[in-house]
Amino acid sequence: MQTAYADVLSYVTFTVDASGTLTCNTSETRVNWEKYSPTRKRISYQNQLLPSEPGKYELTGVQLTVNNVTEQDAGEYHCETPSYAHRFSVAVALQSKEV
Repeated sequence: MQTAYADVLSYVTFTVDASGTLTCNTSETRVNWEKYSPTRKRISYQNQLLPSEPGKYELTGVQLTVNNVTEQDAGEYHCETPSYAHRFSVAVALQSKEV
């Protein structure tokens, strides 16, 4: 499993068919996660997953895990604190599963 810490803008590579975890680098305990690629998609709001894709995402504190990574998971993810005092981005690229 690949883990990335979102801090202003960072880059990470996830492996297709595996899981990858993003961590919002903030001292606050509640964050909102969104994905941009090519349009905005809200994943969570105030530490609650939205029901758009059951089982696709897991939320643990400020960490977002993407399960069963596919090509559609590549793109830019943002985490924000509810007060919008902090905003961090991480760009996710993909690599093929090793055989």
